Amino acid sequence: FLIFNPASTAFAAFTHEAHYHLDSIRQNSLGAFCFYPGVLRDERPCTSNQLRIILDTHINNALGSGLSIAYYSTEDGAILGGTGWADWKTTTSPVAVCLSGAINDLPNAFVSTCRFSAGDDDLEDSHGVHVPECAMNLPQQRLTDGCY
Repeated sequence: FLIFNPASTAFAAFTHEAHYHLDSIRQNSLGAFCFYPGVLRDERPCTSNQLRIILDTHINNALGSGLSIAYYSTEDGAILGGTGWADWKTTTSPVAVCLSGAINDLPNAFVSTCRFSAGDDDLEDSHGVHVPECAMNLPQQRLTDGCY
């Protein structure tokens, strides 16, 4: 894992497929980039209050986005956009990315996770940039992008 640096620039868009271990980001038949978790994982409680609030917002669609992948301001929890959001020059606070997806080979198995964003097409975490990260094995309450 990489060390999180709040002063670092946060690029935040998915422009092509990304893979890390068994997880992937791929475009579905509708053209939306979707998160495909490879396995059900141990839930990771949020150690960051910011991420706890943002994950709760993401799962419960408190802001009404319905996007399975969304970027949020860590300053106020506001949604910044979906997979095409790349307007990192307008934010001075770190950016969180939340991803929710269904595990294809397990019925009713879902993963929702939030973490700090490290850059475009950012799924790999071989250097720890996503610490802290929190995850729950829950789907979102409302989904509009057709990802699952």
